[in-house]
Amino acid sequence: MAKRKHKTTLSWKNQPAIVSAFIGAIAILVASVINVLFSNNQPSVVQHNNGNGQGIVNTSPESISIGISFKEYNIALAKKENEIRQLLVNDALNEKEISLLSKKLGDIEYQRRNERSSYESYISILRQQIISLNKFPDKLFKEAQQSLINGNSKKAKKLFTQIENQADNHLKNSAEAAFQRGMLAKKDFEYVESHIAFKKAVRLQPKNVRYLVRLAQISQVLDMHEKALDYLLLALELNDEGGIDEIDSLRGIGSIYYSLGQYNKAAEYAELSLIKSIKMYGEEHLSVALSRNNLGSLYVVLGDFDKALEYFQLALKYLTKTFGKKHPTIHTIHNNLAQYYIKKSQLPKARDQLLLALESSVAVLGLNHPMVAIYHSNLGNVFGRLGMTDKAIEYLQFALKSDLNNFGKNHSYVARDHNGLGAVYISLGEIEKGIEHFEKSLNVISGLLGYNHPHTKIAKYNLVDAKKRLLDK
Repeated sequence: MAKRKHKTTLSWKNQPAIVSAFIGAIAILVASVINVLFSNNQPSVVQHNNGNGQGIVNTSPESISIGISFKEYNIALAKKENEIRQLLVNDALNEKEISLLSKKLGDIEYQRRNERSSYESYISILRQQIISLNKFPDKLFKEAQQSLINGNSKKAKKLFTQIENQADNHLKNSAEAAFQRGMLAKKDFEYVESHIAFKKAVRLQPKNVRYLVRLAQISQVLDMHEKALDYLLLALELNDEGGIDEIDSLRGIGSIYYSLGQYNKAAEYAELSLIKSIKMYGEEHLSVALSRNNLGSLYVVLGDFDKALEYFQLALKYLTKTFGKKHPTIHTIHNNLAQYYIKKSQLPKARDQLLLALESSVAVLGLNHPMVAIYHSNLGNVFGRLGMTDKAIEYLQFALKSDLNNFGKNHSYVARDHNGLGAVYISLGEIEKGIEHFEKSLNVISGLLGYNHPHTKIAKYNLVDAKKRLLDK
């Protein structure tokens, strides 16, 4: 089974031995293809605000007010992130436990970087749960539905558990309650609990396509790729209605083949998913643009740069036509185009695309957003590779200042920024300054992840290598 790799080699001029930042921020591609390749779970409704901070989701024939505000959502994410960071410091953790906690942390960090769209997606999925419960008129289901509307997921989960325990003679109700509990657990990053709940739902209703698709998705999160593939192939076989379940199945199969390193098969299923999406939504739909962007990233991995460029340009064309220049995905596409030009060894064009990504992200997110800091970090990397070290330092220092303001000094993004600055100073021959930044990077990352974590070992390697250079000077 192929494992996901996050390490890259930093190719600063004349400094091939320095290893890149542990979370990939020195790399050009910010949003990992692996993490987002086939996950187009975009909100299908328009979000408004009722003046009290509550998300309003327009449904037909009624309007449902979801009782969790944007601020409350972000506070909960920050709390969960802090809990996981505290757990990761435990040196007694085994490799499997570290991997799962790191995955959860990465998912939370991704959502916090994209806080507005993540919130809207969260509300959209919650809305779909609420609407789906209309098919179950039982009293406890109605109470659980109202708890979800109120934003009280904890109470809803207890009610679903109660339904499961009381519905032994009603398999359909018990299966749905288990499924709904699995959805809530997944949103809380409790992936093992979610897997157990979805598996129970499928055991009780083995031909339910919706349950099979969700079980496959959570199985893949837990690196159970072969099992996930079996579930999705079965879902595809059972689905005779087409629609979103078919698209999700095709997209998911492509994602699994990607995880297994079978990139040509991944592209085959991603193409099929795109064709179905165009048929369902039309050329200009957001989901179609995202699929094209993801396919572009996949073809970069495959080395088919002409096809990658074609998909990136089509995605950019229709997104710009529909949303203007300020849609959040536009800066991601510019960033992916930068990766394309990096692969083609066309660094000036990569720099230009990253500058466009930066301009777009500032317009959408504001200058102080974490994603803007990441683009500064990426630009610092490119300027360094172009030999423009003054510019590299300028952009990396901006990223460091921004991340310190947003997260404080004990955060992985701050460790990333120190690591990047350390590499620049090493390339300039200012080894003492490089060591200073590498030491700060190691102190932060070891405090967050412990001394046995792979990322900590990379930070330690960079510091040891820099000190050796100083001795050899």
